[in-house]
Amino acid sequence: GCETDKLACPRGAADGIRPEEFRGATVERAREILERFDDGCFLRVVERDGEPLDVTDDRSDRRINVAVRNGRITRIRGVY
Repeated sequence: GCETDKLACPRGAADGIRPEEFRGATVERAREILERFDDGCFLRVVERDGEPLDVTDDRSDRRINVAVRNGRITRIRGVY
């Protein structure tokens, strides 16, 4: 992967999707965009309304981890 593009999905892809563009969007809207982009990337909510959620420890360069408050994405936690 490319260190300068840690938040691209797939990680390091110059033409990958830019997850930070999802800030402010609903989870449903972000998932619709990912499905249309069709590169295998997907969304995982790791924090909801300030509370961390239980998640698996495995890694994937196609998983965009986000924090959500009131149904909207507030922070991109990373692509892992």
